[in-house]
Amino acid sequence: IKQRVCQDKAMLLTCPSNYTIKMLSAFYGQREGWYCNEGRESYTTCEADNPLQLTENWCNQKQECTLKASSRVFKDPCPDVKKYLEVYYVCTQDGWKELACPDDTMKLSCPKGFVIDLQSVFYGRRNTYWCGGGSSDFCEVQNAFTVVKKMCNLKQKCSIMAASVSTFGDECPNIRKYLEVIYKCVKSEIYGVKQAIGCE
Repeated sequence: IKQRVCQDKAMLLTCPSNYTIKMLSAFYGQREGWYCNEGRESYTTCEADNPLQLTENWCNQKQECTLKASSRVFKDPCPDVKKYLEVYYVCTQDGWKELACPDDTMKLSCPKGFVIDLQSVFYGRRNTYWCGGGSSDFCEVQNAFTVVKKMCNLKQKCSIMAASVSTFGDECPNIRKYLEVIYKCVKSEIYGVKQAIGCE
């Protein structure tokens, strides 16, 4: 889905029920000369830094989101040129996938007003290439979902040490394991949850 608005205007990004926004790209600046320039062609092109990161922070995992094409928000790469905001996004029903290698900390988070809804958890190894694999021996720690659910489910955010033996145990000590989590962000009111915050 593509949306574009001129400077100082706002756009509304929306997805159907049970779908959430996933930003693909974002541009704030001017690269066409005539667009939003009141018919006067300008040969100045410019582009703000990191508009995708900002729009991801505001809109990802939400069903709807309002973005304003403001230089106070995106900073002004060329003050004397009329600019525009252009975004591409998709509506997805899939959960968000996170992967953490040994000694990494996995951080799950949802926007304000939303909480983590775990879909699946895997801790162990089931391929030879992730996280420096090498070994052809596979394994799976059976209680991983229960462990992560206690730490993260229905919280706004949480952190998990992927190589924590005290957390997951060690059913296969000679295999380099990784943690893979798929989750969704759902409105906290659905579960009657007051905004629960996980410890870092």
